[in-house]
Amino acid sequence: PALSGAVARLAPRGAGRSSPQVVTVAREKLYQIVNHRYNLALPTIITSNRALEHLDQRIVSRMHQHAFAGEILRIAATDYRRAGRDERPA
Repeated sequence: PALSGAVARLAPRGAGRSSPQVVTVAREKLYQIVNHRYNLALPTIITSNRALEHLDQRIVSRMHQHAFAGEILRIAATDYRRAGRDERPA
């Protein structure tokens, strides 16, 4: 069945290059969004190129709640954005 409803998308590009305060605020906002969707039992898709061990453990905890996350699917793939970087001239 098709899902309908509002979609929340948070893509903090460049967060690793931001000041520590900006990163802290972004991480807290991400948790607030995930927690809100968890509390309302809203369908949620989370994608990341980081291992679960490197994510906010509050979010990982929510992801492991079966009522919230029907499935955690891990895809092993190389980062397409980094492909060929080593082959470029300096």
